Amino acid sequence: MISKEDWDDVYRKLIADGRNRVEGPPTFEEVEALSRGDLTEEAAERVREALSCYPDLLRVFTEDRKSVV
Repeated sequence: MISKEDWDDVYRKLIADGRNRVEGPPTFEEVEALSRGDLTEEAAERVREALSCYPDLLRVFTEDRKSVV
């Protein structure tokens, strides 16, 4: 059976590999434009891929704003 530590190691490696592949995390403005549908399909795909490589950032952008205030 695969241990939790093994899964965690694989997860960290996938995230690191993804971050090496993208140009960095998306800006707040890019995420807002994505949510409004204002980006070209190519730009939207780039922002989605970047967000998938920064899951903690994605959580911040998608949190219910009421819980932040």
